[in-house]
Amino acid sequence: MLRVLDCLRSGALGDCKEHAESYRAECHKLYPYTLAFMPPGYEENTKIANGDVSTETEELANEM
Repeated sequence: MLRVLDCLRSGALGDCKEHAESYRAECHKLYPYTLAFMPPGYEENTKIANGDVSTETEELANEM
């Protein structure tokens, strides 16, 4: 799934920027805690609100 998203974003499959965002959003619904599928700007907003994003990610992994 991550490779597909990377190919869509990079243009390896043609001009697919709109499809890349749609694909990312659908993957986010299936895997809501996967950072690669978070909305654009998620990490920046998390750092501002909570300090270090790595701490939050680690806590989420431990809860699963």
